[in-house]
Amino acid sequence: MLEVTTFHNEHTCAIDLRGKDNRQASPLIVAHQIKDKFATDDSNHLASDIRKDMHKDYGIQMSYERAWRCKKKALHLTRVALDAGSHIFSIAFVIVDSENHNSWTYFMRKLKETIGDVENLAFVSDRHQSIVRALKIVFFDAHHGACYHHIIMNVNQKFKTDVFTNHIYTCTHTYSKSEFHREFENIRAMNVAVAQYLEEIGFQKWVRLYFSGVRYNVMMSNRAESFNNTTKDARGNLITAVVAFLRSKVHPGRKVETGGVVDLQEQTCTCGLFQCMKFPCPHACAAAEQRSIGVYAPCPPYYTTEYWRSTYEGTIMPVGDEDDWEVPDDIKNMTV
Repeated sequence: MLEVTTFHNEHTCAIDLRGKDNRQASPLIVAHQIKDKFATDDSNHLASDIRKDMHKDYGIQMSYERAWRCKKKALHLTRVALDAGSHIFSIAFVIVDSENHNSWTYFMRKLKETIGDVENLAFVSDRHQSIVRALKIVFFDAHHGACYHHIIMNVNQKFKTDVFTNHIYTCTHTYSKSEFHREFENIRAMNVAVAQYLEEIGFQKWVRLYFSGVRYNVMMSNRAESFNNTTKDARGNLITAVVAFLRSKVHPGRKVETGGVVDLQEQTCTCGLFQCMKFPCPHACAAAEQRSIGVYAPCPPYYTTEYWRSTYEGTIMPVGDEDDWEVPDDIKNMTV
């Protein structure tokens, strides 16, 4: 047993040592320190604000990624998808005490009970180890892609530079293998360590071209972050209130829009949206529905599928990738 009899409140560690990204500043501990920041409905405490607070109050230099994880602690886990119109649709949510192996595995199991076995199922998230582990246990046949934005943040933080942002973006979004390898070799020429780091992640995780499943144009997990942002008003409330709030976001009830005076014939509304956007505002939709008029009737023809098709009816001949061009010698040697 040890007993402290005298305490000298003087720091003997060097300033540069104390200023590093302190390992003891775990997301769970920091979340406990900052939880009051999210107690009010009007709080909008960002990860950048957490970094500033921790440096000001405790002298800790915290990475953006760690601050972002601190904000997520003790909140809720959620899974969202996109509907046919590319709008956010929340599938399931759960309240947990922290983001760990057990909580994510529990959530994934409940999610599977909800959606069952889905063919060609794909997930896009950050590279949190608890998510990766839970997917391997529960959705072992599903495809898992990494959010490229989080990879860029990791590269920026790990290598203390943001010069690779555009290069990684190009590698992530290209459809051409030759363009990808050309851009990736540019990264390798600039910094071998960065290229090795990206290779160790696995191209199939962050490059759309090499993804084993189908992720369409979903390259980031920002849809989930957007949903989290809409639920920030519920933070700090009782769990029952939080659940009720989340349900209202998942299954919002229909309501009649009021507050606008509509002229369907002139296609105007006092709110200004109808005549400005040339598209029915909520008030115009309510007025049209009340009069048994289709809500699409007041729309100008420019919004119709016929106009959309006519926009692209012209033929555009493909050029192909420059590496695949077969240029005749007389053209190749021509001086312009």
